[in-house]
Amino acid sequence: MEQTDGGDAVERSGLQPRRPALLAFIVVAAGMVLDRYCDVGITIWLSLAACCLPVLLFTGSSTQRTRSAALCLLLVAVGAARHHLFWSVRQSDNISTLAHHEPALIRLRGQALAEPEIRPAEHSATIPDWMQLDQTVVPVRCLRVNDKGTWHDISGNVRLSVSGHLLGVQAGDELDLTGVISLPQPPQNPGDIDYRDYLRAQGLDAVVMVNHPLAIKIVRPHHGFRWSIINWRNGLRRQCDQAMTRHLSLEVQPIASSLLFGDRTRIDHELRTQFAETGAMHLLAISGLHVGILLGAFFLVCRWLNISVASTTLLLIGLAVGYAFVTNARPPILRAVLLVVMSLSAQFAHRRLDGLNALAATALILVLYRPTDLFDIGAQLSFLAVWAILVVSPWFMRLSTGAMSAELPQEESFLFALARDWGQRMLMMFVITLAILVATAPVTMSRFHLITPVGLLGNLILLPLTALTLVLGFLFVVCCLLLPATVPWMASSFNWSLNLLYGSVKWCGQLPGGHMYVPGVPLWWLVGFYVCLTMWWNPWRRKSASRWGWRGLTLWCALGLSLALWPARRDNLRCTFISVGHGNAVLLELPDGSTILSDGGTFGLGRNATRQIENVLWSRGISRVHAVVISHADVDHFNGVPYLLEHISVGTVFLSPTFVDLDQRSVAEFFDATTAADVPIRFIHSGDELQRTGIGETNCHIRALHPPLVWEDEDDNANSVVLAVEYGGRRLLLTGDIEDAGQSALIESASGQFDVVLAPHHGSKASNPPAFYDWAQAELVVVSTNDAAVRNRLRDVVGESELLTTAEAGAITVTVAPDGEMTVESFLQK
Repeated sequence: MEQTDGGDAVERSGLQPRRPALLAFIVVAAGMVLDRYCDVGITIWLSLAACCLPVLLFTGSSTQRTRSAALCLLLVAVGAARHHLFWSVRQSDNISTLAHHEPALIRLRGQALAEPEIRPAEHSATIPDWMQLDQTVVPVRCLRVNDKGTWHDISGNVRLSVSGHLLGVQAGDELDLTGVISLPQPPQNPGDIDYRDYLRAQGLDAVVMVNHPLAIKIVRPHHGFRWSIINWRNGLRRQCDQAMTRHLSLEVQPIASSLLFGDRTRIDHELRTQFAETGAMHLLAISGLHVGILLGAFFLVCRWLNISVASTTLLLIGLAVGYAFVTNARPPILRAVLLVVMSLSAQFAHRRLDGLNALAATALILVLYRPTDLFDIGAQLSFLAVWAILVVSPWFMRLSTGAMSAELPQEESFLFALARDWGQRMLMMFVITLAILVATAPVTMSRFHLITPVGLLGNLILLPLTALTLVLGFLFVVCCLLLPATVPWMASSFNWSLNLLYGSVKWCGQLPGGHMYVPGVPLWWLVGFYVCLTMWWNPWRRKSASRWGWRGLTLWCALGLSLALWPARRDNLRCTFISVGHGNAVLLELPDGSTILSDGGTFGLGRNATRQIENVLWSRGISRVHAVVISHADVDHFNGVPYLLEHISVGTVFLSPTFVDLDQRSVAEFFDATTAADVPIRFIHSGDELQRTGIGETNCHIRALHPPLVWEDEDDNANSVVLAVEYGGRRLLLTGDIEDAGQSALIESASGQFDVVLAPHHGSKASNPPAFYDWAQAELVVVSTNDAAVRNRLRDVVGESELLTTAEAGAITVTVAPDGEMTVESFLQK
């Protein structure tokens, strides 16, 4: 679709638009994808480029197809080689050669590449006090490492994380630090994100943890023009941030910082969720909306001051580039600024600009600068949104042109004309929002498992409010920097608009059916969707392709919906011991399609366990858990469940009566969460079968073996609910933290002989006596722990049983067929 009137004329004349940048971007991106997912060395790509160059240089125009094919292959090689150099090539003395998954002590000298970011800790009754510490994060370029008293040169970058506030450090400072270095652990469960790849995409090779700011010294302050400019910028931002802290309401300060500067470090989980569930998360990411509002307001000022067109254009370009610098030049802002610079430069030179070709050129520049942006979800959503706007914008241009050329009634009132004008604007926002939703929803579903229909309505309210808030915010910044005496007056208006915006977001989030959490779509369906969407919105305006594109898109969406609604039935029982660190979470997928979660927590931040549980659920297309059984009231067995209730539909929560101890804040918060989610709670004791509750109406039996109806021990671990799962002649035992008197009562009251046993209390020595395993006679013992040393402690205790730990194997999945055949799969040992 054409961006300008001139381009629209080309379309009306029947000529196909030439978009060489679009083709170049597609081919270069294909090369980068090939290098990411194919194990091919850079020699192959350089050889391919060397073969293509002679064809381009020494063949005549008579062999145009050959030259075109050679050019495409050359661009593929260029894209692949550029990605390979960024992603795979490291110097021989790179810091990653000293790092392993197990932390190791290191003394390092390096240069801070940015101003340290202080990230507030999350506070909860389920988190130990010593873990509720703010963290300081800063990327560091490695210079030298100390090996037994001798300094050696080292290369590469690390992510430095410090417990507490690292004060006085600026970008460019050379630091001497002592800490522990490690590589991020690989994904432990199905659906987990590879954190090492995430850091790698940012050019970071390892993680260094420092326990206290005093373990870091500045040995050489920053020097040089580059660092002076960067720290001058950081100083301006700190000045504005201090003014926001003094004059704005506490709850809207994070919103103001994110709107104006893209700083989301202070946005907590609750605030992030509220914006995400209303489809308004894009408002907090600096993008084309923010750039457009800033430049639009500045343009009006230039018009009011009667500045010439040429001078205004140059000032707008300078302002756009300066704003990108102030906001750290993230991919969305770079995309917006590059488009603005291209558009304004074309106007200045009186040249036509094709919008889609300019967008492709922008994408090409960005991925050649940093190839990993091609795989970044934020960059993908940003470009998809702009593509959607470019597709629908010509329709509005024709609509407005037709309205202006139409003969208007002579007696039309001012109010009628105003209402018609605003009606057209609201229609334009609605259609643009709908187009953006169509373009981005599959990626959002795949990555964030979220659909936000309320965004269609919410953006009609939030976009004008955001525009007003941004204008007032930019004026607030000007006052902070140039007119400090006017800051209190300006802050009142800015604060009012922020509260209005935040209140509107909360109101939209409360609308029924406004958002839904869904399993991720498979990659094959995602690829098919965008192939059909590209045909429908085809860049080369071929009507036949467009016609078949929307038909194919309709059928493809119907196929995806039918597969999602297809009843979930399976022949096997699948039991997954999810790797949640020091904690417990066991997922039971029953043959009739029912799903049961036994425990769901970890030591520390419960949301970590929630994320790992949800990743397993989403990866298997599960959007409902029919029952959650909590073994006992230790937080590492249930602190992830309250967050799980926010995203996953849960039928019933089963507890032992001893769980109810409202004097424990963590337990009280748990009941608050279940009440807010309207999830019923039922008590369970030995002899109860979950089938009687309407769960698992098959020949799969799930029975509680402990505790008895009349039972209570001072040791909460002894009160743990113990479940026996029977299917296909196989028996599985889920023990919680059962120990001491509870374990003795279990052995006396129930028969042993189990095929799979979850080691009690994460494999602790006191909870795993030989007598327990003599009774259980297990074929397989699974330990849910983050301590790999547990294997050595239990090896002699479990006897002939096979022993697996989630610390070493990741998620462990046991599958039982109807005929009793049992298979065991370790996620990290596939």
